[in-house]
Amino acid sequence: DKSIYQNTQVMTYEELLQATCDESGEDLDHPENSEQLAIVLYTSGSTGIPKGVRLPHATLVNRLQWQWRELPFRDDERFCVFKTALTFVDSAPEIWGALLMGRTLVIIPKQITKDPERFIGMLEKRKIQRLVLVPSLLKSMLMYLEMM
Repeated sequence: DKSIYQNTQVMTYEELLQATCDESGEDLDHPENSEQLAIVLYTSGSTGIPKGVRLPHATLVNRLQWQWRELPFRDDERFCVFKTALTFVDSAPEIWGALLMGRTLVIIPKQITKDPERFIGMLEKRKIQRLVLVPSLLKSMLMYLEMM
């Protein structure tokens, strides 16, 4: 139901697929540079109004290069998880760190990550080999595993 998005331009997957089929296969003539905007993340709004933080491509690439250097993928690591809110700074490297290295990204809904039993079951079912966790989520998972 697109009505929930009010005046925002929204496309369904099917509309996007059709739009791409209508385009030519030619490369776009669009010069880019490392200081162009890559993403906008929003603060928690602790002052009452969330503020947008603009991150250029150079910042995102720097973070990804650090991640790949310090935490390289093993050849047998194929499946990774995306479970972080898109407004959180770690969502971008969680998505692009895996995809740009040719890994499969499994999207896990928030209602599953909040339930350690279901979350661990999903990790096993999907054969997840790489996972980034905040300490509180790791703690809840470890507590659940200790009870088993």
